[in-house]
This record gives sequence, structure tokens and C-alpha cells, in this order.
Amino acid sequence: MSLVRSNIHFREKLYEVNNGQIKGSEDVLFFQARRDGTNIFVYNGTEIDGNVKEYAAVYAVSGKPAVILHQNGKDVVFFDGNMSRPYDEIPTTWTYRNNGTVLDFVARDQNKYYIVEAGGKEYGPYDQVLASYVMNTRYAHVVQDGGSQSVVIQGVKGPAFDSISSLTIIDDDAFYIGKRGSKMFVIKNQEELGEYDTVWIPPPSKYTPQRPFVVSQDGNAAYFTVQNQTTALIVNGKIASNSFDEVSWALKDDKSAFWKDGKPVFVGRKNGRYLVVVGFEEGKQYDEIQSVAIVDGHLVYIARDAGKEFIVIDGVEGTRYDSVSPFRQLCDKIGFTVNDKNKVYLVQIPL
Repeated sequence: MSLVRSNIHFREKLYEVNNGQIKGSEDVLFFQARRDGTNIFVYNGTEIDGNVKEYAAVYAVSGKPAVILHQNGKDVVFFDGNMSRPYDEIPTTWTYRNNGTVLDFVARDQNKYYIVEAGGKEYGPYDQVLASYVMNTRYAHVVQDGGSQSVVIQGVKGPAFDSISSLTIIDDDAFYIGKRGSKMFVIKNQEELGEYDTVWIPPPSKYTPQRPFVVSQDGNAAYFTVQNQTTALIVNGKIASNSFDEVSWALKDDKSAFWKDGKPVFVGRKNGRYLVVVGFEEGKQYDEIQSVAIVDGHLVYIARDAGKEFIVIDGVEGTRYDSVSPFRQLCDKIGFTVNDKNKVYLVQIPL
């Protein structure tokens, strides 16, 4: 609730409430306040020992407060009425999971780092915690120990590598690339999917952002590798298609690609010509391809060849025009505008 005035009396003590707000739930009242120039924290009418750090805010996790306090030269986390052990420093790196019902943080103590579940377990020590990622129900941290890097998922430390890159969270899975010596390894959670000379990450283009991995609804992971100077598509560690000069995903949004019949869809280039590939199946080659999509189970895209543009549906080419606009679905039809001989038409094709 908002306060009518900036000060309130609470158990006969005068507090100046930050931003005129009190946070709480049906059974817990807590707020951050100032008195005599000092930040304090009040929980259910009890003033908690320690000063609230200047940069720290009070976080509510399922109606339970979490705040960083400074006590006797150390940092502690107060969460749900309980105090963590003291650390030399707790930065403001908080990660939420389980739809915001669980809070994790990174702490430093005696030049070592720890991953701590608020009100729960502590994992470590590590030389450094390099990065933190939030999954649906778990967390993932990249840590460094003794010159090697690993990924810690829910307290479980994965294999050690010289370096780790391209960590990607998709739903509740973590995919990343580990480099050891001259080889690259693709890891799903802590399981090795394959060892390669190079894992190829298609660069961002006008139509697609950069995505190292795409995953189907049933959890199949797809990515590109370079072996013997040719690019191959790998699905769950097995080669699906290879020998491309260039590849890019057919993405439906910034997180996932189109899949058809359990196979990922991508655009490949061979000898300067482009083709749409569905798993092993390669389509016809064209000068240019754009707007690749799966619409009601049909593979649809715009192709350009010999100076003309046209719609291709499941491999069947439509009428050729000077230019074709990006299409969109209109009930059970594909609708788009075309420009041909200086005239503009609206065209609809049944699916």
C-alpha cells in the first residue's frame, strides 16, 4: 500500500520509508527504511541486525523477502526469516527460477566464489564465477578452477575445458561449446553430444539472428559443424546433411527454428546457389531464398531465379513475377502481393 506521509510509526519507532512504499504479503510485512542516515530492514516488526547495502533492494520471492545486509564487515543474505553465513562480498547478481519462487546468488569469501541457494545449499568453492544463466527450474553458472572452465548446473559440475562459449538456454536445457586443445565439443547439460574440428555458428543476417543451437519440441538438438572444410548439420550428435559452403537457420523467432517431421529446416548454399534443406532432404537450388516457414505443415518460401520471384510450397513452384512481398497466412491460404510489369496484384494460394 502507499503511505499518506513519508514517515510511519511502527512499534513506537520512527522510520522514513523508501519511496513511500511498504512491501508485504498476507502474513509477512517487511520494508527497507532509513533512520539517522542508516539503511535498515524491518521484518514483521523486528529490526534485523545489519545495515542494508546502499545498492541493494528488497526482493520479494513468493511473498518472502530477500535482502543483502552488511554486518561486522561481512555481507549476509536475509531470506524468509533466515540469515545466510557471512561472506566477504555478495554482489547484486541474483538469479530467479521456478517462476520467481527460488532465488540464487553468487558470493565471494577468502578469494573464492560460491553459488548459494537462498535458504538452501552452497556450492563451491571456485576460483571465479564467470557468468550466470537462468533456466526454467534450474540455474547454470560458468566457473573457472585451476585454469580450466566448467558449467555448474544445479550444483553439478560438468567436464573441464580450456574455454566455454555460446552457452544457450532453451527451456530447461543448457547447450554450450567446450574447447579442449584443438577440438570443440558440444554439450547438452553435462552430456557430450560430439567432438569436432569446429562448431560453426551461422552469423546473423538481415532475416535471422545468430543462434548456435536450435531444439525441437521433443528435445532434439541441431547445430552446424565444420569437418574437413565442409559444413555439416548435426542432429543429436549424428550427421544429417553435409557439404555446404554456407548455412543459416530458418528461424520462426529469436529462440527457435522451424522443424518439419522431426527434422530442422535450414537454408544452405552450394556453388553460389541456395537451397532449402529439411534434414537430409535437399530442395531445388535458386539464386536467392527468403522468408522460409512452415505453415499448417507445409514448407513455404520465396525463391528468386533468373531475375524473377515466386512462391514455393512443398517444392512446387508458383507463377513467376518481377517481385513478391513477404507472404502471410490467411485462414487456409497464403496471401501476398506481387509486382509484375509495373502492376501490383494481391495473390492468394490455397494450402
